[in-house]
Amino acid sequence: MDFTELGWVDIKRVQFSPARPLEPKRIEELKAQVTRQVGDCVTRGSYDKQALGESMLQLAQAARGLRLHGTTARALDFNKQIGLLHASANKIASYSALAATGGTVGLGAATSLDYLAQQEQVFGKAVERVFGATEVEKVPAKSGPRLGLIEFVEVPAGPFKSGYDHQEVELPAYRLSKYPVTNQQYLEFVATTGYKSQGSWNVPEEGRYPGGEDSPGNHPVVNVTFYDAQAFCQWAGVRLPKEAEWEKGARGTDGRKYPWGNEWRPDLLNYDGSGTTPVQEFEKKGNVSPYGAVDMVGNVLEWVDTGPTRRPGAVLLKGGAFTNYLPDSLDVQPFDCIRHTSENPESSYAGFGFRVVCDDVEPDILDEVTWMGKAPSKGPGRSESAPPPEQSPVMEPLLVTLGERLKNLQTGDPVPIRSFQETLQEVATQARASAPLTSGPESSAQNAAIAKVMAAANRLAYLAVAAATGNIASCVTVAQKAIEMNLEVIGMNFAQATQVSEVEAIQVSSRDTAQLDWVKVPAGEFEFGRNGERVHLDDYEISKYPVTNAQYLEFTKATGYKTGGGWHAPREGQYPQGEDSLGDHPVVNVTYFDAQAFAKWAGGHIPNEKEWEKAARGTEGLTYPWGNDWRPDAVHHDAELTRSVYVSERHGNVSPYGAVDMVGNALEWTDDSTTERPGSVVLKGGAWSNGSSSLKVFNNVRRTTENPAGAYRGFGFRVARKPEDTL
Repeated sequence: MDFTELGWVDIKRVQFSPARPLEPKRIEELKAQVTRQVGDCVTRGSYDKQALGESMLQLAQAARGLRLHGTTARALDFNKQIGLLHASANKIASYSALAATGGTVGLGAATSLDYLAQQEQVFGKAVERVFGATEVEKVPAKSGPRLGLIEFVEVPAGPFKSGYDHQEVELPAYRLSKYPVTNQQYLEFVATTGYKSQGSWNVPEEGRYPGGEDSPGNHPVVNVTFYDAQAFCQWAGVRLPKEAEWEKGARGTDGRKYPWGNEWRPDLLNYDGSGTTPVQEFEKKGNVSPYGAVDMVGNVLEWVDTGPTRRPGAVLLKGGAFTNYLPDSLDVQPFDCIRHTSENPESSYAGFGFRVVCDDVEPDILDEVTWMGKAPSKGPGRSESAPPPEQSPVMEPLLVTLGERLKNLQTGDPVPIRSFQETLQEVATQARASAPLTSGPESSAQNAAIAKVMAAANRLAYLAVAAATGNIASCVTVAQKAIEMNLEVIGMNFAQATQVSEVEAIQVSSRDTAQLDWVKVPAGEFEFGRNGERVHLDDYEISKYPVTNAQYLEFTKATGYKTGGGWHAPREGQYPQGEDSLGDHPVVNVTYFDAQAFAKWAGGHIPNEKEWEKAARGTEGLTYPWGNDWRPDAVHHDAELTRSVYVSERHGNVSPYGAVDMVGNALEWTDDSTTERPGSVVLKGGAWSNGSSSLKVFNNVRRTTENPAGAYRGFGFRVARKPEDTL
């Protein structure tokens, strides 16, 4: 995932202590502080930014601790109020800053002030409803910590060097889980309590994970929200680490950048990969912190129980995921121990996991534990994997071209680099288009081969630049070796990835089965991209709204398709009727391949980036679908979750051609990639979870890239069609 909000928080010398519940008097004081600071901003244009942020942060953190884990109507309504509190806190932080600086391009100060006053009212009502509740449902907890389930490492009391500027932070002693929490551990929690995951994690179809070193049960649990992680902790008698605890556990006391030291080692972590790896995969290679914590960078981003004042309704994640990649400079990248990203606590994603902390536990009370039938002293059942069976690389013409263009890279000339990347893009596009449109076990081998080709293409695109230009001097030798290895990966998997599938289950439906509304985009030129390139497109149609949950449900019923992402059908088999029915929300938690399968069934295709952008901005190069001025009321952003696609239409989120909800609510898959990230896919439009601190997220031109097998609570899609697509 292309996390654009990576940043850090200044941490002063502090004596850390776990947060305590807020007293009613303190809640009133904090609420009054928010009201006062917003009032100052609205009336005088000046306010205490730090005081406002800290007040909202304290209330948001306290509200997270009251989250209900039941599925009753009362629990759902209460949790919705918590979501509103978080969303409005984020908006207040963003729009107060914009208003105080006189607005920004496309957003006047007056509009910011009006919206700011509205959000203060929303925030105040949410605070009253959340903290005025008298009953709280909790996950059943065993008396005492379930330490037999988790292996810990000791982090002694004392100061450590925090942040990039090595500020001293004092922490008491604590225990940090040696590995991220795994699927097997999370499954035991769910099986014991009957907990229903808020994210898109699902119980395995057989009800258990198979044995073996590479079992999915031995991978880190992902697709869990902050609240899912919090519920696991409550049951297990542990808690999520604070950011300072996570950072010390990862880097020790000497201020190192990575768990293993200060030099970048791409061989020590799972990044830019095709999926998660077992939590011990890189332990023997050296992805181990000074205290013995494993896999703290790479594989999965990990939830921590800390929020930033600039986004007080959000929660931080640390460590970088398998979906993250290296930017142009090692100085700013997601895999060091200091960086973080912020995310809505309701979010789940294929790269979000967590580890836990235990306080004041003596070593002699740890239960005897086995993991996959083996003792914890050897790690959770990990031993050296047998080497894969030898395969002969295929010599497809496209791969021959790739090899020939690689030979020209040593000149440092940007033209050969570009040619090499363009060939990689062709390789990845061919692999992506060959995906069997079923997620059943019969297609698993081909899907795995496609994932390997896509991941290797991404790595090669980056490594080729490093090797040719020497812009990362310490990595040139490593880059050259990695290029050879990744070329071999493509060669060994390309034939299987691009084979004509014999298990393709999705057939084109009749024109009306999918029940999509269409708008026509007439032939002609338009301004495409940041540089305003004039591009001609023939006639096509695009769905008026993003594909909804109800429409996707009908698709799965008609075809028996099993999603590769985290979307699942409602337990009752249908969505309830009503104005705000979840059935009218955009379908999310779907991968690119899930979208591809629906599009074929619906008689169309996923729009390419040019088709999407023209439908959104028309021929006049509009910044937003409705015009060039930002309208916060028209866009579902910095919110608690998705909303009905029809609500956006009433608020004016409509393009010149009549396409609705093209920015906000859900990021939308397109059928394009970039030469810099040939194994990833472009998404457009911004999601409900994106913040308003950077309005460019919702610009018609802006793009982000993602692994096509990635799924997130903010990834959806719409469908385009040409005459040749339909029956």
